[in-house]
Amino acid sequence: MNTVRIWDWRREFRTGDPRVQGDVPTGPFSYSDATIFTDGTGFVVGSGNPALAAGAPRGALAIQTGGWWPNGVAVGAGDLIGLAGRLYIATETVTASGAGTATIPISPPLREALLINQPLVLTRPTVAMRLVSDDEAANPTRPGRFTAITIRLEEAL
Repeated sequence: MNTVRIWDWRREFRTGDPRVQGDVPTGPFSYSDATIFTDGTGFVVGSGNPALAAGAPRGALAIQTGGWWPNGVAVGAGDLIGLAGRLYIATETVTASGAGTATIPISPPLREALLINQPLVLTRPTVAMRLVSDDEAANPTRPGRFTAITIRLEEAL
């Protein structure tokens, strides 16, 4: 009750996000049966939605993921990851393997066990927050064109 889901607007995208870098990984990558288009090009595999490649127990400090661009930066140190409605931070820069998998060290430890194929929220991951106190919303304002309101929030556990 009285919670709001917000993201950290200072870091809306992860470090390895190609939309930020303007990069497309080198290829071509073929279909699983090794066929390639007749003009010699292929398509990028693993550029979809990364997810957990294996289940993770409560208290885990690393997650095994898949669905990344092969040999590309999966996440950078300090990138935010949304998992099961909670927010975690990558503690190291991680590069995906040639198969598009990556083991990502995270903090804080997982608050609950997660199942395989749990999607990772990497763009504007949100977390439930609530006001630190009931007095937070009592911000004095001055007449004029601009005003500033400051509130303090804490994660709703």
